[in-house]
Amino acid sequence: MSTNSSNYSVGQTATITVTLLSGSSPDGGASVTVSITKPNGNKASLSGTTGTNGTAVLTYRLGRKAALGTYLVQATTSSTGNAATIGASTSFVVQ
Repeated sequence: MSTNSSNYSVGQTATITVTLLSGSSPDGGASVTVSITKPNGNKASLSGTTGTNGTAVLTYRLGRKAALGTYLVQATTSSTGNAATIGASTSFVVQ
């Protein structure tokens, strides 16, 4: 899981990429949920599905009134063939 930058300004859009593998093969068709915790504790949620390459690309727009500080990004998924829920996290800063 990654973002296209570690620092953003108000008004920009963060691109969040989540890649899933089943063993060493891409896990296509898996549902992905991304939770973004803002510096003030409020949360936003995004969801998507991985393509045949095992990657889901989601975007989060930082509005003009976006809180400044560190945003925690957490992704969870459970694919059809996998009973376990898998998670990953990263963060970015709005300044």
